[in-house]
Amino acid sequence: MKTLLVKDYRILLTQKKSLILILAIGVLMVISTMEIDFLVGYMMMLAMIMSAGTINYDELDNGMSFLMTLPASRKGYAIEKYVFTFINTVLCGLVMFILYLVTKGFINWGFETIEMLSVSVGWICGIMLASAILLPLYMKFSAEKRRVIILILWGAVAAIIYSIQKVVTMASNGVGGDKMAVVNDLLAKIETFNPIVIVAIIIGIVILSIAVSMLISIRIIQKKEY
Repeated sequence: MKTLLVKDYRILLTQKKSLILILAIGVLMVISTMEIDFLVGYMMMLAMIMSAGTINYDELDNGMSFLMTLPASRKGYAIEKYVFTFINTVLCGLVMFILYLVTKGFINWGFETIEMLSVSVGWICGIMLASAILLPLYMKFSAEKRRVIILILWGAVAAIIYSIQKVVTMASNGVGGDKMAVVNDLLAKIETFNPIVIVAIIIGIVILSIAVSMLISIRIIQKKEY
C-alpha cells in the first residue's frame, strides 16, 4: 500500500499548479466574508474529487495492467484509494483550520474557534460518506461517465443540503402545520441526546458505510479485466 500511496502523491504533484491555485483561492475566501463552514466543505470536496481522479491516471495507456504486475493486489489497490482519500480529506480540513486560526482564530479565540473545529470534523464525516458512494462508481465506470457522475453527485449533495436547511428553517418558523411540528419534535428529541452519543452514532454510520463501500469496490476491481 505504501508504494501505491507514493504513486498517487506523485500524481498529485504533477498537478501542483492546480493545487497552488486551489490553496490561494482558499486563503482569499478565508480572508473574505464568505461563510467558513461552506468553504471547508467546498475545499474538502475538491480534495476528495482530486483523490478519486487518480483512478483516471491509473487507467491511462493500460496503466492498470502494469500496476497489477507490481507487488500490489487488486484488494490492496481498492483499499488504498479509501486510505488516500481519507488522508487528503483530513489534511485539507487541517489546512483550512490552520488558515482560519492564522487569519481570524488567534484574534477571536474562543467559541467560534471550537465551532470551526466541529464544522471541520463534521465535514470530514460527510465527505467520507460521499466518497463511499463516489469511489465504487469511479471504479465501475469509464472516464467519460465519471464526469457525469461528478455533476450528479454535486447536484445531489447541494439538493440534500438545501432541502435539510429548508425543512429546519420552516420548522423553526412554525411554517408547514402538523408536518413541521413532527420535525420540531424530532429536533427537540435530538437536542436532548448526549453529544457524545450523537458523535458515536455518526462515526459508526460513517465507518459502516465505508466498510460496505470498500467491499463493493474490491468486488468491482476483482471482476474487471486488465
